[in-house]
Amino acid sequence: MEEEEVRERVETRVTLGHFMANMLRAAGTDKADVQENFARHLCDTARLLDGFLRNDNHIRRIDYEPSGFWPEQKGRRFGFVDGGVANVALPGAAPLAIRVGAYLVRPGIDGQEREDFSVQMHFVDDLYDPNQNVYDDQFEDITKLRDAARIIAEAGACRNLLETTEVDALLVQGPLINPVSPYGTPGFPAYTASASARLAGRRIRNEKERHFIPLYRDILEKCRLSGPVVAGVVERDGGGRRFIKNLLDRMISSGKLDNARRVKVDRFLKGYGLSDTQLLDLILREGEYVVPIPVNRQGDADEQNKWPNEWKEIIGLFPAALTSFIKPSERVQPLRVETFEGTPTADLLSLVLHTSRLLPRYGFPVGLDVVDRYAKVPDWMGRQIATGHKVNLLRKAFATDNDKVRDFSIRMLSATGRDWLYRPKI
Repeated sequence: MEEEEVRERVETRVTLGHFMANMLRAAGTDKADVQENFARHLCDTARLLDGFLRNDNHIRRIDYEPSGFWPEQKGRRFGFVDGGVANVALPGAAPLAIRVGAYLVRPGIDGQEREDFSVQMHFVDDLYDPNQNVYDDQFEDITKLRDAARIIAEAGACRNLLETTEVDALLVQGPLINPVSPYGTPGFPAYTASASARLAGRRIRNEKERHFIPLYRDILEKCRLSGPVVAGVVERDGGGRRFIKNLLDRMISSGKLDNARRVKVDRFLKGYGLSDTQLLDLILREGEYVVPIPVNRQGDADEQNKWPNEWKEIIGLFPAALTSFIKPSERVQPLRVETFEGTPTADLLSLVLHTSRLLPRYGFPVGLDVVDRYAKVPDWMGRQIATGHKVNLLRKAFATDNDKVRDFSIRMLSATGRDWLYRPKI
């Protein structure tokens, strides 16, 4: 890419406010001419990466040719998977109202055999403890419980679909392989035997093996060995820089970058919170992608020191994610595509590109949008779940002889923070 083109891309995106959050992040500590310095450093970094990628043939292009692509796919079966979590705004509620949907489609086929919808996994109150409607164990980080439940439910749904249905490729909304060390903190509960059996497709008697980390790895391994292409497609920019970090490591190894320049680039990227997606959006043109490279989603050597001691050995066995970024059109930022190492990626990336261009001005695989709408738990259902939680909590509270427990349950379920029940007593 010409130097002038990189500069114009940077100036256009800065003017449109694409990097406003990054500049505001550093405005309090940087010099008065923050925007000018930012744009200049951003141009230098983008040109550095662009030169390395293009000179070493790490950027390829897929031509968008729907008239030729779709007839070749006639009769093939593609699957799309996504999960939905109910928004239960209730103190103490278990994060266990989850369903994972699958959308299967055969391009070029008419009639009932063209499309199929199914719920591959659904859990309500039975992942951690089937006998409770309110989660009351000692582990207090409900957000981690909810995230882990969603991640493992989607992985289990993929495993189940691959074992029961013939598909040529399976796309998942979100990362294919997630970092697991946050869910290895002491006290994180194991899943029940029944839930683990549904997720892994086999009975697991050992409680330690029913913990999120070994169970998730077991499911991923089954997906890896299943045969069809399995990939995750990430639309939202999470702010990570693992991919760029791997590229910089490769530049150091090949002698294309010296350590002093590497330190300067790292400091700039970290100081402004720049991400893989933001930088590659300055480099990739429409239809271009970066040749996939393996990325260890569990972290590099420095991050490995922070792995939970109990799970270090198992975390080290997790597969790397073969990762690429592809830009479907000029209107959207690049999509991150992850698959297992050893997977052929040419047809996969072509599928992502052509399904992302089916709707005008959309820029994301339309099958994943379809299944997202299908799997999403509507608000009315979340309210019904919350009502069920409240009824069961009150039933349990009044079954006890403890007046304080009953009083607390009533106050928690019927009052807000500014309600008269919580006003100071005079």
